[in-house]
Amino acid sequence: MWTFNHDPPLLLADGIAVPKITIAVAPGMRGKGLGGSLLDELVARCVDKHAALSLNVHQRNPAARLYQRFE
Repeated sequence: MWTFNHDPPLLLADGIAVPKITIAVAPGMRGKGLGGSLLDELVARCVDKHAALSLNVHQRNPAARLYQRFE
């Protein structure tokens, strides 16, 4: 898991910067629930520290199904 801060930063309407947080699962480990566990932990750790999270995935990425539950 790693973070990336855009330059210029992504901003909420009130000007607060939103970090883009990235997760990945190795190809041989996919389909075992690890991505969901990582995402659950990420949200749990960030919910009290950030006003918002940015989630970005290409529509043809199979992981898009995982992210849709957080809409």
